[in-house]
Amino acid sequence: MFEFSMQMKTNISLLIFFLFACAQLQGQYRFFSLGTGDGLPHDKIISIRQDKSGFIWIGTRDGIARYDGRDLKVICPEQAQETSRVDNHIVSIFPSKNGDTWFSTFQPGIYRYSLAEDKIDYFPMNAEGKVRARDRIISMDEDSKGNLWMGTIGEMLKFQGSSITETAPSSGMS
Repeated sequence: MFEFSMQMKTNISLLIFFLFACAQLQGQYRFFSLGTGDGLPHDKIISIRQDKSGFIWIGTRDGIARYDGRDLKVICPEQAQETSRVDNHIVSIFPSKNGDTWFSTFQPGIYRYSLAEDKIDYFPMNAEGKVRARDRIISMDEDSKGNLWMGTIGEMLKFQGSSITETAPSSGMS
């Protein structure tokens, strides 16, 4: 006759518990999908983040959308006041502690969406307008002082005032 080891009994017990728990939760959660027919700017999603207010920010190849659980609001970088170079292909999204949502595109520079003002501002990477592939911002985070730090393929950047500056490796985040 086949004998079960203690490990096998434990695994079977865990599996039965997991299946029972999933069956109980099935009625509590509802899954659905959103697409361009629902208002997404593009069907290719690149980045998703949730802010402290509960909004879901969805970055696509043709802009960013804010989802409140019912409706989508599309926000495109082309709405920024001071930009001559427009790229709607969202790469990274970062909701900051103060309520602003930062996002980057393939275009060097960064966008800030102010929920309070319903306004987008663009901050270029450099005044000369040089475009280097390594200048694309691919990640963002905030330190304890509220400073925005950005990572590119080649360097670490810091947003200060209204400009982006390169930082030395010893500057680090605090």
